[in-house]
Amino acid sequence: MALHLHILPTACFSKGLTPYMSVPTRPFSHHCMSLNIRSHLNSLTSEPITKRRSANYQPNIWCYEFLQSLKSDYTISKSLFFGEAYKSMTKKLEEEVKHRLDDKAMGHLCQLELIDDIQRLGLGYLFEEEIKKVLATIARRKDIKTRTEENEAGNFIPSYLDNVKGVLSLYEASHLAVEGESILDEAKDFSRTALEGIKGNMEPSVAKLVIHALELPLHWRMPWIEARWYTDIYEQKNNSIPALIELAKLNFNIVQAVHQKELAELSRWWEHLGFRYHMDFARDNLVPCFLWALGMNPEPQLSFFRIELTKVIMLIKTIDDVYGSMEELDLFTDVVERWDIEAMEQLPNYIKICFLALFNTVNEMGYDHLKERGVETIRFLKIRWVDLCKAYLIEAKWYYNNHRKTLEEYLNNAITSIGGKVILIHAFSSL
Repeated sequence: MALHLHILPTACFSKGLTPYMSVPTRPFSHHCMSLNIRSHLNSLTSEPITKRRSANYQPNIWCYEFLQSLKSDYTISKSLFFGEAYKSMTKKLEEEVKHRLDDKAMGHLCQLELIDDIQRLGLGYLFEEEIKKVLATIARRKDIKTRTEENEAGNFIPSYLDNVKGVLSLYEASHLAVEGESILDEAKDFSRTALEGIKGNMEPSVAKLVIHALELPLHWRMPWIEARWYTDIYEQKNNSIPALIELAKLNFNIVQAVHQKELAELSRWWEHLGFRYHMDFARDNLVPCFLWALGMNPEPQLSFFRIELTKVIMLIKTIDDVYGSMEELDLFTDVVERWDIEAMEQLPNYIKICFLALFNTVNEMGYDHLKERGVETIRFLKIRWVDLCKAYLIEAKWYYNNHRKTLEEYLNNAITSIGGKVILIHAFSSL
């Protein structure tokens, strides 16, 4: 069967589609559940119905049925002919790009520009070894000339403005500065002022890059959204490589299929927890949480990481949204600290469900860490979850006691209640 690469963009690159999936045409939400169904669900429990505060979160537009319906011809699977055919085409295009990257005749500057194109197109993970080899070779060169001697008295000189791409690269690099690197801070101010002053007097393709960078620096952007945007830019370049364009589009579609598969799996997990029936006051935003995890590690082979981090973020948000009396919240925190299902008898049913979801999910993650990586993590994960719940309890006490906290009090507790420590321990454990 003949396969034509020129049709590949139609799956994900057509106008009107988001970078990862099309948005449902109408909102779906558990908040639309009829009162009769709600009454039936409430009658299934013997405990009295307690009216709880609501933050009136926006309804979820990504319903379970929609996420389960996501399908793609680009899914790499031995059972799908199209997926295997695309995999074969990817390998062929990779070899062409590797040959270009290894071409000594193109010069070091052209090699560096090609590496930059490869990474911005979302293809860096396919050429890690080749990129390291090229960079190591360039780093060993002793004849690379610098213009430091022209930088009199530590000031940036006007002649740099002759190279717009160079100034743009300097601007992007300056955002990697850490505290105390004053030279890079100066470089940021200088390069931004220079780019803003000349962005109207350059060729359109370069102007798009400059405007894009001034809106938001490259390493702050979502990698796959950036790859989607840069594909159009690179395709318009005069010296673009056809094989690289085809590989970028094909790879984008294949990776999107991986992400859709992950979302379908996560939506089954979330539906199984049943929070939307028993804790309908809590946030139901699986897709935004998945995109958060995707921003941390977008490479397709890191599905395990993204799935675990999305679950963690969803649990953090749900626990944060628990509305209970001080007695209930004290009991809940105590049960989490004991990490024992037998200690939860005095909790209301919805908080029991919340604890069991946390208990089962974290223990299952710990089991996977031990099975796949040979590392026992449950005790360390538990410590961070206990710390988080204690931090939430402190904030609850402030609320119930009408305590006017100082900024120092708030920040000392917020460093834990923000959830970063929980996320980082899971991120480290799942890689």
